Amino acid sequence: MKIQTTKNLKDLIVAFISTPQSDDALVNSIVTKEAKEIIETFYNWLRKISRINSRILVDDLEILNDHFATFTLLKPIKTKVGVICRSVQDQDFDIEKIINSVAQYNTEFILYLSRDHRKENELVEVLKKENILPINANWLTSIVIENSQPFFAQLGESNNFEWTPYISEKTKDIISVKTSKGILDESDELSDRSSILKNYKGDILLATSFLPSITLPVSVITRYYRNIGNNEENILKIIAGREKEIENWKRHINNYNRYDMIHIESLNQYFSNPKYFEMELTEDEIREQIFNLSTILRYDNYTLCLTSESIDLSYEIRNPNVLIRTNTRNKSKSAVERISDIKISDPVVCDKFEKEFWDTYKLIPEKNKSNAYILEYIKDSYDYALKVIS
Repeated sequence: MKIQTTKNLKDLIVAFISTPQSDDALVNSIVTKEAKEIIETFYNWLRKISRINSRILVDDLEILNDHFATFTLLKPIKTKVGVICRSVQDQDFDIEKIINSVAQYNTEFILYLSRDHRKENELVEVLKKENILPINANWLTSIVIENSQPFFAQLGESNNFEWTPYISEKTKDIISVKTSKGILDESDELSDRSSILKNYKGDILLATSFLPSITLPVSVITRYYRNIGNNEENILKIIAGREKEIENWKRHINNYNRYDMIHIESLNQYFSNPKYFEMELTEDEIREQIFNLSTILRYDNYTLCLTSESIDLSYEIRNPNVLIRTNTRNKSKSAVERISDIKISDPVVCDKFEKEFWDTYKLIPEKNKSNAYILEYIKDSYDYALKVIS
């Protein structure tokens, strides 16, 4: 997990595990429990709520001593989490010392379980750290003693809580189909992609046969739509949509991870005959696209990899949704009512696609995940294609 994601992870975890806080009268009941038991109960409660909402998933709890444990957070952002709980017998408990010692276990985020409401001053200081989430005694009692359901399990379709944007909304249609809307489809598509990206909070996984759409020069898009008869007003709408897409892409990548997996052979075929719909791209446009790729590869949260495994179906995972994309850029032109996307909103299906993605990812050689190697390979591949053509 990259450092930029910690603040958002903190917000996400709060969204998933917020519960009604217990009354002070019940807090004393947690004091008599051993720290180890509290940690185990808390972890088992996390596993229980993952069955309610598939966007949070935990695994591999390891108790390391009387007041400290680790587990793996698989969703919404994969990272290793430390759990700290004050032991009743430990009167000289030094929270700062414990936090500093956590680093040796390669944890990138910490949950601090406080069962002593008299130590609220500790929580105030801990709360200032972006990679630590303190859970006070009343909140902890609600989870460990009362086994309370988190708020998201009680929301239904209500939007009255500030954390509802993080929660999967109920969907009426498990499968939905998007079709092209005609000559201004690029403007509509850019607007839709930008809006979805702006509102999505979580990692994105993409398996495709193409370079990232964000690398395509805007001059290519505008040239195509001028060629098919769009006026300047419509062209300006397309440009505005493209700028908004780039802005939201940058905002998302600064806070979450994105993995793009591209089929090597399809990439080589593209360089041999680069087209946008039926319009051929110039050498300068391809060079600009490669330059744009080198720019996005600088983002810490962005991972591009090349696979020799055939990607018969291009798909994008934004848990709990899977978006299956048709290869519209291989068609002769954009057309009314042509299917462009199929969205499946089902956690079980989404998990199967995600497993397929990571299984393929594990087979990729490390060099094919190296930014420097990928960029050099892409440049060489295009240069070779130019020689063959000439």
